[in-house]
Amino acid sequence: MNFGGRNNQKLIQQSCNIDSARGGDRKGQPTPVRLEREKEDLALLRAHVAGDSRAFGMLVARHRAMLLNVARRHCDAPLDPNDCVQEGLLRAMNAARGFRGNCSVATWLSLIIKHACMDYYRGRFGQAPVCEDEETFARKIDSLSTEKNDVTLRIVMSDALAKLPKDQRDALLYLDIFGYSITETARSTGHPSGTLKSRRARARTFLRRRLSDVLAA
Repeated sequence: MNFGGRNNQKLIQQSCNIDSARGGDRKGQPTPVRLEREKEDLALLRAHVAGDSRAFGMLVARHRAMLLNVARRHCDAPLDPNDCVQEGLLRAMNAARGFRGNCSVATWLSLIIKHACMDYYRGRFGQAPVCEDEETFARKIDSLSTEKNDVTLRIVMSDALAKLPKDQRDALLYLDIFGYSITETARSTGHPSGTLKSRRARARTFLRRRLSDVLAA
């Protein structure tokens, strides 16, 4: 069940560890300091969208070290991590208007950097800018072409995906929506190919059950 092929506006449902590792209490909840920092990041991104020429540079300065570390984890020779960061930030600048705020700006930026690295190995480095974050997944759903029950199907599909366990959802999105191969996904996520296949199969079964009623209507 392939819910969509590759296009210039790829979407990512990937919650990386960077956001949670940057601060939280013993129960894993965001600290007040972290929440305040996230609000400041969001304000800077919105200012950039509104036309403030300084805002994006200020945002980058707050996270440059973290973004470079992300690139280093996902880049091998001959790709320079700095080039990957530069590519990713260019994409982020162009995609900022589509950010909806359902995840932190830091997480969004880190995902764009990570997938800029992946695109290099797929021979797609330097191509069209993309918005690569979880909150724009609804737009992917909206772009799907269905012949009947179009609105209902999109709503049911979006709800079903949200109910999937994160590991299964990630496997499905990478392999069936983003179009990455098993090898590419295993390299990016660090999970064995067999594990990814199993998770995708369970996700497909779950979605098939949830969608069967609306598809049959």
